[in-house]
Amino acid sequence: MRHIALCPQCKEPVPKAQLQEHIAEEHSKVPCALCGQEFEKHVMEDHKVRVQTDILTLLVGVAYCNNHCKVKLSNSWPSTIPLVAKV
Repeated sequence: MRHIALCPQCKEPVPKAQLQEHIAEEHSKVPCALCGQEFEKHVMEDHKVRVQTDILTLLVGVAYCNNHCKVKLSNSWPSTIPLVAKV
């Protein structure tokens, strides 16, 4: 156990020699290509799935609307994507 340290951020066991590399790779914030918000790398995949699901929900709603479609989405919906789309 001497060569293992717990990451102070995620509490995962990491070899001591790789702790700084782990922190830099897993806990640095990167912008999401879909919405522009910044997230740590280890949560980015879950975030992208959630945003893509919200976009699909919007597109399905728009496909069945005649003029405008108002879709109720979560508060985390990015302001860069309009909630009302004209068909």
